[in-house]
Amino acid sequence: MKPCPSCDKNKIDEYSYEEGSILICRNCGLQWARYTGRVEKNTSLIDSREGLSNSITNYYMSSGSITSSGCYPPYRSFFRFLETIKPGGSLRILDIGCGNGVFLQECLKLGHDVTGIEADDTMREIIPPGLQSRIIFSPVEKISAFGQPFDVITFWDSFEHLADGFKLLNRLRAYLKNDGIIYLRVNNNYDIFNIAAYFITCLFPSMGKRMLKLCFGFPHHAWNFSRTGISNLLDKNGWQVVSYGFSDTPASRFTKNVLLRCLIELAYLFNRMIRGGKIGEYYIVPGVKGAALRCS
Repeated sequence: MKPCPSCDKNKIDEYSYEEGSILICRNCGLQWARYTGRVEKNTSLIDSREGLSNSITNYYMSSGSITSSGCYPPYRSFFRFLETIKPGGSLRILDIGCGNGVFLQECLKLGHDVTGIEADDTMREIIPPGLQSRIIFSPVEKISAFGQPFDVITFWDSFEHLADGFKLLNRLRAYLKNDGIIYLRVNNNYDIFNIAAYFITCLFPSMGKRMLKLCFGFPHHAWNFSRTGISNLLDKNGWQVVSYGFSDTPASRFTKNVLLRCLIELAYLFNRMIRGGKIGEYYIVPGVKGAALRCS
């Protein structure tokens, strides 16, 4: 078995499924997928929607799940941070994996020049027609060039789908301004659901494996990151983390059911107590390879 791609240690647990395996490094906490030949390791994973037909996921993907984008906490937090590092003026923004297009609409409201990339052509059905001229419907690896470089490139819940995401980041350097920044909103595995999955896997392996698969998002996700794991991978590829934090997607984004929202919020309270969250948010800039300390 190959060592961990993050810390190069061989302390790896493997959990096998029909679609492939989930591998977990006991040293740095990184989780990554290894697929069978039936699942391609490329950005086409973004538009792999089969098996995600449950009501929570369908509601999350719909444009109506964010009723007022200007009040949506993740967007408010993102634009507040952006204002601190790039105050005033219109920014040129590229959003990779733009989904239902709501983030693009918010950018336009704030006066930014935004372009979206979406690999799933069926998303045209829910993206407003007036917005589609700003979206390139194509896997990002098939796009060879853009007209002008960007101030900001964002991955909203899309980077963990990309098996070769770090190679893509390196290619995106050519499309980023010298003072540009990239925002990654990704799966994080330091939260109540992942912690519970770990303990249940130890006590009841069969049940735990099913829970682990759900927390990981397997086989639709290629990664379930730890802070140390993603930081090491970024450092190895010459990217510097300038700011990071943990959060959770608002419960209202998942369901209209009041009771279910309350249960989700209760779980989020635990995440805040341990200073974790199901979401990791990283702002990165080009740096020097190997500048950061490795996990030991």
